[in-house]
This record gives sequence, structure tokens and C-alpha cells, in this order.
Amino acid sequence: MLADGRRFLCGDTYGPADVVWTVFLARMRFIRRGAEVERLPSLRRYEADLCAGASFVAADVWSSVNIIKLIKQML
Repeated sequence: MLADGRRFLCGDTYGPADVVWTVFLARMRFIRRGAEVERLPSLRRYEADLCAGASFVAADVWSSVNIIKLIKQML
């Protein structure tokens, strides 16, 4: 589906399917399976589009362990 250059999976706006994939792709990176994403140019571009959105930053999605944030949340 992503090979046609679409920015979102279903429609012209970020939707529920994109939410699921945002988290899934971040978790792939978290468990150090990012090479699987890198091998597929369409998926790599889609991930970059998702990560560039303001909602990604606001959601505080972790694609790797951030020790400082983790400690702050524990305190």
C-alpha cells in the first residue's frame, strides 16, 4: 500500500491504522529490529513521515531507552 507514495494508510489524514503502525515501528526500533524497516524504502519513508508529525513528539513515543526520561518518570 505504501509503494504508491501515500502519506497515511487509510485516507488523507492520520488515522487509527497509523496510530497502530506508529507504535509498532517505534517498538521495532526499541527492540533493535530497525534494520527490518530500513530494508523497505516505502516503510522507511512512511516511518519518517509519522515521526515528523507534532503528535509523535507530543505522544512521547520511545524508540529507544532514554535513561534520563525514565529516571524523571520514576521520581
